[in-house]
This record gives sequence, C-alpha cells and structure tokens, in this order.
Amino acid sequence: MAPLANKRLDALTTLVGWINSSATDPLERTRLSNEVVRISTPLDTAEQVTLVTSHPGAGSPITVVLALAPLLKDGSTGTFVNAATVVIPAVGGLIETVINPANLVLAGTDGANSKAPCLFFARATVSPTTPPGCHVSLTH
Repeated sequence: MAPLANKRLDALTTLVGWINSSATDPLERTRLSNEVVRISTPLDTAEQVTLVTSHPGAGSPITVVLALAPLLKDGSTGTFVNAATVVIPAVGGLIETVINPANLVLAGTDGANSKAPCLFFARATVSPTTPPGCHVSLTH
C-alpha cells in the first residue's frame, strides 16, 4: 500500500491568508504578510517543501519572498535567510515553487548556535501590498 501523505507538515501550512477552523486549530483568523510562523516539524527534515502562492488578481504584479530561520539552542529565533522569491502577475494565478531546505545556508553564527534539524520558522513577505484573496502556504 502506498503512503497517503507525508505527516511532517499539515496539508497546507498557511503563511499569509485566511485560515479556517479545524479539529487541530479551532481559531479562524487571517495571517498577514511578514508574520513569523512556527512550524511544528523542522523543515530541514524534508527532502523538499513546496511554496504555494496565489491571488485572484491585483492592480499590479505581487512579489512573495519566503524566508526561513532556525530555532537556536537558547530557544530564540535565528536569522531569516531567503529561500525563494516568486512574482505573480497582476491577472492572478497560482505558482508552486519547490525548495530543498537542505540546500539553505544558515546565516553567520546560527550554524554553531543551532542543532540540526532546526528550520522551524517561516515568514512570507508580500509586496507591494497583499491583495484580497492572496494566499501563501507551504506543503510537502
């Protein structure tokens, strides 16, 4: 029997956009651009992660920058490093970008101050502004 899914990440971990309530997350809310999201399982344990970006249309193209950061030994967040940049045209659409977290190089002394696997934090920045209906997420 083939595996049904990889349990490392939720089906879709929302970084920007509306989150519906579910059995594991009873709060309905909207995550904003540049909000830091703590992932329950380190991203560097996955061979690849997919950044899913979409919007239904905007006045101009939007740029989404995904940055990842390690959990340091003292419990703080390390330095964010850019993992991917995506441009979605003004007419809208959906773009999936595959990322290999193992290829990311941690910033400065974060390597010595963290223990692998350590990429627990993600942040998506949408610019120039976040259009209505924009959604940015990670999946595996």
